[in-house]
Amino acid sequence: MAMNHTHGFVRGLPKLIGSLACGILLIQLSMPSALAATTALSAAANQATPSDVVSLTLQDIGQPDGIRLQGADAVKTLYLPENPSLKAATLQLHLRFAPEMPTGKLWIESNHRVLAEESIPRTETSVWSVPLMGAMPVDGVVPLEIHMVVDNPNVCQAMAGNWMDIGPDSVLSFTQKPQAGVPPINQFFPVYLKTVYIVVPEMLGSGDAQAVLDVASYITHRYAVPPRIVLVDKRRMPPNPAFSRTVILGGTQLGVVRLDAADNRHTYLALQLGPDPVMATQAVFRHARLMPAMAVTSATDLAVSVQNPAEVAQDKTTFAQLGYPDEQVQGVGTLNVTYRFSQTDLGGAVKDMAVRFAGVNSPLPEHASGYISVKFNGVAIYAQPIDGTRYDFYASVPAGLMKRDNVVQLSFAYTPGGGNCTQGSLPFMGMVRNASYLQFNRSDSLPGGFDRFPVAFAQKMPVYLQSDNRTDLAQAVALLEAMQKTVRMQLHPMVVGKLPDSGPVLYVGETAPSSAFLQIKPFELRDTEGKTLLRYVPGSRFAALEAYGQTLVLAGPPKLRAALLSRALVGAGWYELHGDTVLQGVSGHPVQARMMGKGLEIQPLPVRPDVFWQQYRYWFIVLFGLLVVAILVWLYPRLVRKGGPAGS
Repeated sequence: MAMNHTHGFVRGLPKLIGSLACGILLIQLSMPSALAATTALSAAANQATPSDVVSLTLQDIGQPDGIRLQGADAVKTLYLPENPSLKAATLQLHLRFAPEMPTGKLWIESNHRVLAEESIPRTETSVWSVPLMGAMPVDGVVPLEIHMVVDNPNVCQAMAGNWMDIGPDSVLSFTQKPQAGVPPINQFFPVYLKTVYIVVPEMLGSGDAQAVLDVASYITHRYAVPPRIVLVDKRRMPPNPAFSRTVILGGTQLGVVRLDAADNRHTYLALQLGPDPVMATQAVFRHARLMPAMAVTSATDLAVSVQNPAEVAQDKTTFAQLGYPDEQVQGVGTLNVTYRFSQTDLGGAVKDMAVRFAGVNSPLPEHASGYISVKFNGVAIYAQPIDGTRYDFYASVPAGLMKRDNVVQLSFAYTPGGGNCTQGSLPFMGMVRNASYLQFNRSDSLPGGFDRFPVAFAQKMPVYLQSDNRTDLAQAVALLEAMQKTVRMQLHPMVVGKLPDSGPVLYVGETAPSSAFLQIKPFELRDTEGKTLLRYVPGSRFAALEAYGQTLVLAGPPKLRAALLSRALVGAGWYELHGDTVLQGVSGHPVQARMMGKGLEIQPLPVRPDVFWQQYRYWFIVLFGLLVVAILVWLYPRLVRKGGPAGS
């Protein structure tokens, strides 16, 4: 009987081993896995087939709020991108008019040629389809002048109450045209891009991280609406090749190539960086020798003297250096010219800010009146009457108005003589030279928390990756993108192999550096009275983005780091961050907090043995199961030899 039981057990061993193996596999599949932060192209991308017609919305090309034309005689210029493989076909405008809008006329011109015209409809909403076959592209864009003339004899009334909105959901459609050969390197990136795919191995080679960061910095800086940057592990046909480009770390030499898709029927463009990707990106992207520059840097100084030379500070940045052209406005009422800049664009933290504006304006007709004023971050800091046809003035900015991100606005206010607003009265024209400038002194004072970045990276941006893998690099790229979008100058990340003892640094890894005020371990945040403000108990898993000194740290499990970035940087991106810490647990939205400062204390919490078991129980079960399988595999042949039939 015992022998029969032994034979039954031996015969059942293969099934038992198989069942245990399946059970262990199910346990492993149910375990939380470290999700890579990079988003790979789907397998369906290999089957991507470009359609004959592709389209973009105005929101896609940098008009998130659409366009408004206002007044009796209004005109706006819309710049439409036209990539080398595309031809602009139609523009479908979604129009909304002011209530009780008077009759009038609309038309669109390209290079002084009328493409389409339409009467202002009696309804408050309308759709207008404009053919673009006769539109003339200039340097990769199609400038369209949109005109609106309203039958309202009172110009001032028209300025206040007659308007037309062009919705951001208006659609620009293109037809595709075949392209022969490959473009030169400086024409590889077209006017408009949605996505840039960078082919990177999972484990990074020497210089790979630096090359990727150089590409990401350049791409995000160059485009007004930066494309999404995705790190992938292999070459494949992009889902939307007309608005996508691929960069490959490797190849026999630096250059643009045309690659075949998996179906062998379509091709796509790729930029190979060659055997030395760092040297290639340093030459092409970091120093921009082969790529077109974004900002104008050749503006000459103003040939007039400053009115208050004693107030002139040490450093100066022209609006041309910030990328602005000469600005011109024309009309009746208040006409605004707006400039946006960050302290980062000025090379770091500044103080003693002043602004100098100079330009020309049309003479005031008899009995007309007008003045020029300046607002800094919404607060008026200067005003003077319009006198003559030139202006040149210097205005100091109160210290309390200076922020990390700033807006300065020059306004011309003009009223025709006697308030006569009838059509035919002369409009006012004002021009601001882009050689006007900001003056300042350097400062060692920086705001705290996230407001300190990217100002702290204006001069240098060391990047330390705890692990040489694609996940950590992709998350460093995401942080670089978010900060680069807030400034006009190009940030220059530099990968370092050792964590600097001092100075600025961007750190990405599973554990926080020893200098970080918050380690990735259980803790309580308490106030001076001992009240618990925030708590992560033992067994909790979380990731943290923390800013202290000149250090920016992203630490925690890769999956939670990815969730933190995707949720905290949605919407306004870097502008969404406040305080000095963002925490992401296994579920829910990120928590933003200020954890450094007077009256706050971070208290580590001890880890109990039962919590340790709860946190790592899956691994214990797997190890136990593997041990059982190993023992059974070892026993099986021995039991067969001992318990088999006699003579076998």
